[in-house]
Amino acid sequence: MQQAAFKATYSDLKFVKTRKVAQIVLELPIEQANAFIQAFGSPNPASETWCAIARLMDDVKDNQDEKPARKWDSLRLSQQAAIRCSDELFQHFMIVRNDEEAAEQVKKSCEITSRAELDTDEEAAGRWMQIDKAFQDWKKAKHL
Repeated sequence: MQQAAFKATYSDLKFVKTRKVAQIVLELPIEQANAFIQAFGSPNPASETWCAIARLMDDVKDNQDEKPARKWDSLRLSQQAAIRCSDELFQHFMIVRNDEEAAEQVKKSCEITSRAELDTDEEAAGRWMQIDKAFQDWKKAKHL
């Protein structure tokens, strides 16, 4: 049997609501692409190839050298808004299709022309915090 296990990094998660599935994006070095295709074949909509996913313990050790993530509340509001706008769940919540539309909707809802204004305009900051709280409540209600 050919090699069927590959070390890859977990890089993205996408929800396909119409099919009630989550797509997990894993990235492996390009040098392993041919071996991967030989082992798994190319994607075929007519048939499924079931796989197992396991987290490698050395991956945990590698991440310990990284800087710890900053707490959400310590981020500037403009940073929070930028992060939320790139989140697919937030885009769904805002009823938009991508991060650019989410950013425009946030600016419109907060009555600003740039997310940077969230850090200096108290009224806009209050509106942003209401949006973010509504998003958190929406996620809890959806059990996400």
